[in-house]
Amino acid sequence: MPKFSVPNSGVLVVLAVLLGEYIIMALPRAVIPKYQAAAFGEDVITVAAVTEAVKGVFALISNLTLGQLSDSWGRKTLLLITATGTVLPQALLAFSDNMWAYQVALALSGMFAATWSVTLATITDLEPEDTLRMRWFGLAMSCMAASLIIGPGIGAAVCSGPQGCTPLFRALPYLVAGNAALIAVGVPYDTLPKGVDDGSGQKPAVLGMGTIALFRGSSELRLLGCITAFYFLPVYGVISTLLVYLHRTHAFAASDGAMLLSLMGITAMVSCTLGVPLAQSRGITPAGTVRAGLCSLATSLLVFGCGTRRLHFLGGGVALGGAFVTMPGVNALVSLSALPTEQGAAQGGINGIKAVTEGLGPLLFAAIFATASETIPGAPFLVGALLVLVTIALVDRVATSGVKETDVK
Repeated sequence: MPKFSVPNSGVLVVLAVLLGEYIIMALPRAVIPKYQAAAFGEDVITVAAVTEAVKGVFALISNLTLGQLSDSWGRKTLLLITATGTVLPQALLAFSDNMWAYQVALALSGMFAATWSVTLATITDLEPEDTLRMRWFGLAMSCMAASLIIGPGIGAAVCSGPQGCTPLFRALPYLVAGNAALIAVGVPYDTLPKGVDDGSGQKPAVLGMGTIALFRGSSELRLLGCITAFYFLPVYGVISTLLVYLHRTHAFAASDGAMLLSLMGITAMVSCTLGVPLAQSRGITPAGTVRAGLCSLATSLLVFGCGTRRLHFLGGGVALGGAFVTMPGVNALVSLSALPTEQGAAQGGINGIKAVTEGLGPLLFAAIFATASETIPGAPFLVGALLVLVTIALVDRVATSGVKETDVK
């Protein structure tokens, strides 16, 4: 299997920070639905969907702005702001178990939700070889997968003890502080490539207008944005509603949900860590990787929509894990479609689209649940599968030749 190039140890620290953020968010994931169901009753899906919608609006603005800002201010400062601010809702659980306070904090955390954009821009800075970037992007995605393996299981195990979730919630602020310290000590202050103007003399466009202009000038970035939107709409719909749906409709316990997330995480980590480099060594293009991930996502949605047994849903979790290879391919194509001084803006724009779907996906699934739950309980997942099949057709239109001077201004 091909070896990774390590141009700078800072990239490993950045990946460790990303992993830390995802683990903090994943630790209470398996137990939070129980608290939400107790607090909101029949309105739990609606409350969760509205929260994610508000968070998505804030995240769109933050990604358009902070991603572009990292091109001129450097990555470290922005990474500290985003990686810390995103996990403040989890830290709040140590001080209050009021779910309304948690939902408000979760919505407001969207103002900082640009860690992924800054991370990918940093990797692009540190990895000059175009052919190696997708492997690093796959490893970044596997950090998310690893958090699903580690976090929910540990969280559920701690909460099953005699003190309930109190020890888990009390530990979260310390984990947040530790991750911030890792950024302060280990992340290089300036990761922009040598010889590249840092743009320090330029005033960033208000609310990310420079990012919007970049996408308006690149047909390839616009197409990749559409693929990102149609991929994440069903993904976030599943993430926000699946455990609640299984708990209410199929009597899934917290331990069952943790197992499903762990299986999904293991599959995703193997796919992104080993599958992406192996596919690239066999001549599969980033576009081919995107297509394979979308097929895996469509399979998982069909299983969730039509399944009736615990084993079915666990298998759907495995298929959903395979879909994680989609975004390393998309991010590799994005890195080829923007200039070195535009990587933060380009990745921020893609992540901004992702942020919008983080709210729209749950709203879409919640609306379908509200109208079709009595006749077809799994209807949202079937609609999502249809949307993914349309997305697969768009992948054939993606070019892979890199930056076009006539497109990228």
